[in-house]
Amino acid sequence: MRQPLKQPHEMFDPDPRNTSFARLDATGPHSKTVEEHYRDVAAIRLSARVPAAIRHEFDTVRNLYLYSWYVYDFTVAADLYAYALMERTIKEKCLRADVPLKGEKGLKKLLKLCIRQGWLTNADFELAVALTHTELVFPAGESEPPVLRSTPRYRPSDTDFCEQLAESLSQIRNMGAHGEAGLGLPASTLRTIEICRCIANALFRDHGLTAEPDSEPVPTVG
Repeated sequence: MRQPLKQPHEMFDPDPRNTSFARLDATGPHSKTVEEHYRDVAAIRLSARVPAAIRHEFDTVRNLYLYSWYVYDFTVAADLYAYALMERTIKEKCLRADVPLKGEKGLKKLLKLCIRQGWLTNADFELAVALTHTELVFPAGESEPPVLRSTPRYRPSDTDFCEQLAESLSQIRNMGAHGEAGLGLPASTLRTIEICRCIANALFRDHGLTAEPDSEPVPTVG
């Protein structure tokens, strides 16, 4: 769907691709609203331990996603900005930790550096900890019915999920940066922003607190 330049009187009309998504809550199924769109991204916040400059750029990422309500294509810009911020965050951590970058250039190598330094483990990503394997288990007794058993897919202390992120994130980012990927879903962009949050919070979890609050209020959209 082509999105031409909006006319001034259309600037605050929602992009119809957003309102075409359905949500399900206690009131039943309904079209996605701007309030829900806002709450989705407002809930993804950085710790006050993350340096202010990184937090400010993170708000730029969130605003790009927020305004994608009016221009759906802004989800791509939010994605790319989030990937760029991941790289800047890692470089800032290296600078503060006096860890030379040497040949570590690009998101993949920077993430692998973080893993080697012990800065990132599976436990830093809520998604990884929540993922499980589900299997049907047949008991020894023939009279007993089979049962579903869920087991953790990743151990928090390991780094296999982080290694997978290092490989996949760089590939996805490069596809978007080189014009090889089309528009994604808002949920996919939210996931990228969430991963950016997890990385920043993990890298600076031992950093001194600033005078700014750890989280901002989430106001009601009027």
